[in-house]
Amino acid sequence: MEETNHPPLTSFIQIFTALLDRFLADPNEDVREWNEKIRQTLGGRFPLFVSLLPTEYWRMLGVGHEHPISPEVDWSTLRETFSS
Repeated sequence: MEETNHPPLTSFIQIFTALLDRFLADPNEDVREWNEKIRQTLGGRFPLFVSLLPTEYWRMLGVGHEHPISPEVDWSTLRETFSS
């Protein structure tokens, strides 16, 4: 049963965390520049997106230890939220 129980956007999150590992952990990259690019690209979807990431990535993105999303997420429209 657990094999079919995947969090939302699992593949996208796995790809994104691999990129974060590569870019934000590289001492030759400017973490602040990448953080700003990610925030600009995601815009208002940033808190929702970060809330889907494992907590160890929150600090990399400047969120800290607080859960980055306070309002309830309407999971039925999650796909539409990211595609618009």
